[in-house]
Amino acid sequence: MYEIEMHAYRSSMPDIDGDWYKTAIKLGVALFDSLGHARDLSAIVNDALSRLAKVPDSDERRQMEYTLLGLAMPLEARKAFEEYCVGSNNGAAPR
Repeated sequence: MYEIEMHAYRSSMPDIDGDWYKTAIKLGVALFDSLGHARDLSAIVNDALSRLAKVPDSDERRQMEYTLLGLAMPLEARKAFEEYCVGSNNGAAPR
């Protein structure tokens, strides 16, 4: 489901001046393969999730999570995700 939402969002990507692109690059997520073609969306998501899990600062991780993942969510899910990302939960998993 997430990949479907991301695919719809991707029509305007990658915008090298956009927050999504800058965050992906900062995190080290490979968006293109060695030939310069866009990678498969599920590979990008898996790469982003594994790299997000390694960000030690929980506030920075939540900000990156929202930027990379929150933008492709339906409105209601995004609202719940935003509450998680801006709320202080001491690193606990979202409900």
